Amino acid sequence: SVIRRWQKSLLDAEISDAQIRDMIRFNEAIDQSISQSATSYTFEKEQQARVFDSILSSLPDLCFTFALDMRFAYVNKAMSELFLLPQDQIIGKQFIDLDPRNGIEIQHQVEHVIRAKTELRGEINHQNSSGQIQFFDYLLVPVIDQEGTVEAVVGMARNMTERKQREDRIWHAANHDALTNLPNRRLFLDRLEQQIKYAVRVGACTALLFIDLDAFKEANDRFGHETGDRLLQLVADRLRLCVRDSDPVARLGGDEFCIILVDWIDIRSIELVAGKILTALASPFSILDHSVQISASIGIALSPQDADTPEDLIKKADQAMYAAKMAGRNQFRFFTSLEAV
Repeated sequence: SVIRRWQKSLLDAEISDAQIRDMIRFNEAIDQSISQSATSYTFEKEQQARVFDSILSSLPDLCFTFALDMRFAYVNKAMSELFLLPQDQIIGKQFIDLDPRNGIEIQHQVEHVIRAKTELRGEINHQNSSGQIQFFDYLLVPVIDQEGTVEAVVGMARNMTERKQREDRIWHAANHDALTNLPNRRLFLDRLEQQIKYAVRVGACTALLFIDLDAFKEANDRFGHETGDRLLQLVADRLRLCVRDSDPVARLGGDEFCIILVDWIDIRSIELVAGKILTALASPFSILDHSVQISASIGIALSPQDADTPEDLIKKADQAMYAAKMAGRNQFRFFTSLEAV
């Protein structure tokens, strides 16, 4: 360097006291300058780290960093509050230590980000200390140095619980009957289509029960619409109790209901369910100090024997229900028996 060459030239020459003093002052000035620069650099770095930490800690989103051993190297305030732990008690832990239910999945995803050197997005649900389920969208991004080596993985997660709940409410309102809270025609057709496809795939059979209430209009006209609405709600409750949780019950509109019997065993089992429904609906309903008496007519169609599409199966079950009405009401008819007449 220039300094070393100058020092060598001084050694080769006769140096005066004044020159020695100048050299000492010069060296001291350089040392001071280097020390000040290092101190300033360290201060700027520490200040920068404090600024970034303040920014990240003020965010409502979860911000965190994984070291290559899958342990937390940094977490912000939101992360600390989520797990009810100080930040220094989270750093050094793995995600599975904080959330055993999701820990393995997150570890695999962090490993993928490190291995593939690419970002990854996902969704996770977390059960907090009060038992509430919260939903988060998250992003994992690799930190890559100049040599192309992954140094760490940075993550950010946003609480989407309110949005998820709002979407669920909108979906529920669009797919359920507002009065009875049963699936409406739209959702029922989708479920029926999925069930028919599943039955074809596994070689099973599906039974569709089309239920129309007898004397509902008379009861509605006699006791009023409020009683009529309550009657439909009670009918929905009784129908649910007549079948398994796995058998969808829906209100198609008015006083028409449908039930899918999933994986039925034989005709006799279907007859037993239909008879149970007739008995349940024939029992009087106590509504607003009134005793309301109705019954039901049920049409039954089978898939794939009678039809292999939702629309055709409902049509065949509707025809069988009409035959039950014509035969005197408060009974059930199969579409196959209708064809034999």
